[in-house]
Amino acid sequence: MGVDYLIDHPCKVKEMLSGDRMITMIKQRNRGLTIVNLMATDGMPEADALNSMIKVQSADGTHQEMRKVSEVLQETDCLSELQVHCKSCPASKGEPFGCYRWISYPLSSKAEAWLA
Repeated sequence: MGVDYLIDHPCKVKEMLSGDRMITMIKQRNRGLTIVNLMATDGMPEADALNSMIKVQSADGTHQEMRKVSEVLQETDCLSELQVHCKSCPASKGEPFGCYRWISYPLSSKAEAWLA
């Protein structure tokens, strides 16, 4: 958990996906890659990790389903093509989708007071 934020700077990616969709896809890709990396650390071959089943919850939390990690990652393939637009974007500082950031918990009490 943490505080997610998106710098509201116009760009081709947000035009094509919308800010909310972009964030959802980035999170989905990050979760899938994290699972593959964790399983690889435990000695599982990448092909087996990609075929593993995980429980995926809808963004609104009302629906859950079992999906293959490879399917979850495949749904985010367009991000690889779209990240080229981030190279010259001042909001991303040249990083792919750098306009989307997050602050992880725990926050200091001083930071929480400032946010409030």
